[in-house]
Amino acid sequence: MKLYLIRHGETDQNKNEVIQGRRDFPLSNAGINQSIEAGKTLKMMNIHFTKAYSSPLSRARETLKNILDTMGLNLEIKIENDLIEREFGELEGMKLTPEVRSLVVGDKAKGFEKKENLFKRVKNVLLKIISESSDDDEIIIVTHSHVIKPVLMMIDDKTYNFNSRLYNLGMVTIEYKNDSFKLIDANRGLANGQSFN
Repeated sequence: MKLYLIRHGETDQNKNEVIQGRRDFPLSNAGINQSIEAGKTLKMMNIHFTKAYSSPLSRARETLKNILDTMGLNLEIKIENDLIEREFGELEGMKLTPEVRSLVVGDKAKGFEKKENLFKRVKNVLLKIISESSDDDEIIIVTHSHVIKPVLMMIDDKTYNFNSRLYNLGMVTIEYKNDSFKLIDANRGLANGQSFN
């Protein structure tokens, strides 16, 4: 079984480096174009998605719908509430300055979803998706930066952390086999040459 975790397309807040957290903002025009471009890229990669999951936030749902429409796939989009972005508490709406970034990495803001709770939530939702799937499924999951980064950190915490950059429409591919996760690809930019740094 393969899971393809994709960060949603760009919003105006992403462009302006403002923390969105769980605030619900739509894709910008650039984000719409990125998600269509991503669909074309995935179609050329000849991936045959069998299931589709999304965060409940509109930026993720719109991204997934645009990707599937562009690929010509008529899959039911299953909304998983636990794929929602991390709760950033008092940091939501703030510009992502070096000082604010240090609060994020340090797990130190009021109302902030703590690292251990985030990791537990992300692991549980992936295991739920896996339990609903079969070994030969190829599953597209459109979600958020602070859902995808914990997955990478659970697999390889020496390489990845919350300072790792995941651009809009960055894709991480993992394989689930014999009750364990294996990282296949963490450097796949699907739109505008963007990639994981």
